[in-house]
Amino acid sequence: LLYSGEMVTNSNPVSISFKHKLSQISYELVAGTGNPDLTNAKVSILNANTGIKFNRITGDLGETSEKREVVLGTQGGIIVPQTIANGTQFIKITLQSGKEVIYSPTDAVIIESGKKYTFKLSVNLNVATSIGTEVSEWGEGGSISGNAEEPGTDKLLPAEIFYDRAYTSSRYVFSYDDLNRVK
Repeated sequence: LLYSGEMVTNSNPVSISFKHKLSQISYELVAGTGNPDLTNAKVSILNANTGIKFNRITGDLGETSEKREVVLGTQGGIIVPQTIANGTQFIKITLQSGKEVIYSPTDAVIIESGKKYTFKLSVNLNVATSIGTEVSEWGEGGSISGNAEEPGTDKLLPAEIFYDRAYTSSRYVFSYDDLNRVK
């Protein structure tokens, strides 16, 4: 979405100056702890507003839509300007194995109109950690850092369960795949 304000000119040729009204998100993934395979990894923005009201006369942006998941392409994507609260699940990385890691910023992320944000994330087997954010030619967007973790990693799964009944004891042994599913 590009916008140029109203202009009156008597010169020839006429020069029209446009500004980006939306925001661009790109990403760089680096294999971290455990050297996960990032081949064909899918990246999406979670909890993102996907629409915004636009006044074509003034160029002002207004009310945003409900939050949804936005799947990014290999080069990133365009989203509406918005603020992502600290601790909000923001970037989801789905590995080819099906394992998902989530980046949640530790500070609020203000995504401004006309700016491009590049998220550099180190993806570990259990965590994706931000190793910095850079803003390219669209303008200075700020620094974003934080940790991305697998949902539910705080849950401990049993390896064995023992129980006694009168005159007998039993033992169940559990094994799990890399998605924490019982085999």
